[in-house]
Amino acid sequence: MTLNVLKTDDRGNVLEKPVVGWSVTTDRGVTVDAAFEYEDSAPAVHTETIQLGLTPQQALQLAKALTDIAKGILRVPSESQGSSG
Repeated sequence: MTLNVLKTDDRGNVLEKPVVGWSVTTDRGVTVDAAFEYEDSAPAVHTETIQLGLTPQQALQLAKALTDIAKGILRVPSESQGSSG
């Protein structure tokens, strides 16, 4: 299954929950277990946790997707740096 649509608000902004911590381990060497702690509501900081069970193949695919996106973001000059001229 491929998820192609992210949830958005009325203005089309992607709804995000900031990750504030995580833990990754294995369940008897069979699955990759990842727990993510995230802020659920603002302005009062309230955290929630979600636990995910991944096959080793899924974990590798997720790691590659995250790495590729992060590298792309880091290569692009930020808008805050602006341009002179």
